[in-house]
Amino acid sequence: MFSRTARVLATLLTVTALGAGALLQSVVYPPMAVTTTPDRIQDVTGQKIRILHFNFAGNGLNLGSTDLPVTDLVQKIMALQPDIITLNEVCIKQVTAIADALRTHTEYAALNRQSVKTNYSVPNCATSDPAYGDDDYAMSILSRWPMSFPTTVGDGGFYHSYTTIQPNRFRRVLCMNVTLPSTAGVITPCTTHLEEHHLTLGGTNINASQNSELADVLTSLAGAHRVLLAGDLNVLPDDDRLDELYGADAGGAGLFTETDQFDARWSTGLPSSRHGDITFAPLLMGDEVPGVDHTGTRKLDYVFAESSDFTVAANSASVIPSSYSDHMIVVSEVALR
Repeated sequence: MFSRTARVLATLLTVTALGAGALLQSVVYPPMAVTTTPDRIQDVTGQKIRILHFNFAGNGLNLGSTDLPVTDLVQKIMALQPDIITLNEVCIKQVTAIADALRTHTEYAALNRQSVKTNYSVPNCATSDPAYGDDDYAMSILSRWPMSFPTTVGDGGFYHSYTTIQPNRFRRVLCMNVTLPSTAGVITPCTTHLEEHHLTLGGTNINASQNSELADVLTSLAGAHRVLLAGDLNVLPDDDRLDELYGADAGGAGLFTETDQFDARWSTGLPSSRHGDITFAPLLMGDEVPGVDHTGTRKLDYVFAESSDFTVAANSASVIPSSYSDHMIVVSEVALR
């Protein structure tokens, strides 16, 4: 079982499950060499799927760099060996560099990836190297297993565009079909990045509208697909905007289990069935926003699994700090029913 203490990384990375008080510490985690890899479980019955989600902060904090931020993430991926990787806030050139670096390793030699643009013409994402694509900001899904396009996602194709968005932003949900090893079948991982929780447009709260639309899209997929969602939802677990995703065991009306919702070590200030470790840690980065309360629990990044198709253990989620983002790297493991 993949434990929160991340036993396989104990000698590789400083892997933490931070409480609110720990955010006051100034901690730096430089890139570290990988010396071993965790055990892989590839049985068909109860097939395990490891997901890594990361808001890469490729523009605002990393200024489009394809150097140390990429190297650091690739090293962590090699240590953790996720099957599915989802990235928010990443330049096309950065995800290309990440994929290229991973493909030099046997475990990811057949890596597949798909991106969808979220912003156009971001100066820090520009590059003169044609190998890195254009200057667009994106979110991406990468898989060690074969990927294909779903029949339809929301308004068609492999992604759905939210109807309520900030000007010049293209908030979307991206979904891909992934074929599992042996005869375990197909799963459909999705990723999204929603607008900040307080912003409005024409009197409508943008995040609330996007959360509701996201739930509709995922629910429509759930009947014919085994759906996973990993992304930055920009809202806390106890917010009723998430009621359409959380299942009845978490006081919601949705079809999904969040991989960190059962761990009682992160219950402070949250309902008993909506726990969650901190995933947004601006105090580690010195990235405080004036007038915004950064104290207390700040879980903004989630991994949801369709409850009827996946089992989620109480210790199935971990977070890892990064020197190159104001978000934690979130790692979860689920099993097929």
